[in-house]
Amino acid sequence: METEQMLVSGSDCQSRILIVRIGENATIKCRSNAGQDGVYLYFQKKETNTVTVLYYYKDGTLTLEDTFKDRVGINKNLGDFSVVLSHVKTTDQGVYWCKFNKEDVYSDSEKTTLFIQPKTGKICVTENIPVTKNIPVTEERCLFTVSWGVICGQSVLILLLVFILVKLWHDRGNYTPKQQPSNGVYEDMRGHTKMALQNPAYESSQRCTRSDLI
Repeated sequence: METEQMLVSGSDCQSRILIVRIGENATIKCRSNAGQDGVYLYFQKKETNTVTVLYYYKDGTLTLEDTFKDRVGINKNLGDFSVVLSHVKTTDQGVYWCKFNKEDVYSDSEKTTLFIQPKTGKICVTENIPVTKNIPVTEERCLFTVSWGVICGQSVLILLLVFILVKLWHDRGNYTPKQQPSNGVYEDMRGHTKMALQNPAYESSQRCTRSDLI
């Protein structure tokens, strides 16, 4: 049983997610304008070179890559071309797309990202793919997208940074530096302090002593 998902992968193109269990069949669909001369089907794994799965010419000639022989069927309709890949294996997981040619003019179809899952258990997608619609819930399956996790993590960090900056700004606004008195005030205070510490009786006796000496 196939499970498929449509998503937007760029500003001007669409990509299709196809989730298939090991041993099942996967249908790669490629649409184009009518009147094409032929079509290539390409396959690319992550960080590997592109492989040409097949080339079909309008006269009925079909050329297949060795690893896909005896596992590929086509509908021979160049306007609505489809390829059935039977008995899928884990090594079939990757991105597929068609390139149509009309004489020397080439055009690419939308891409299909094929995920191969175990025969039993949940279906999980862990690639960095921006999902726009939910997969039909005909069975238990989980869908995790790294892109949303990154966005959420960055949002939390930004909010934390804003909170710290606001707190620092608030604490700085409430801080009042301790001011020292000016020199003039300080000298005036020293004069008053000195006068306050002197004993009036002592000053009177001192004046009398100086008078007797004269």
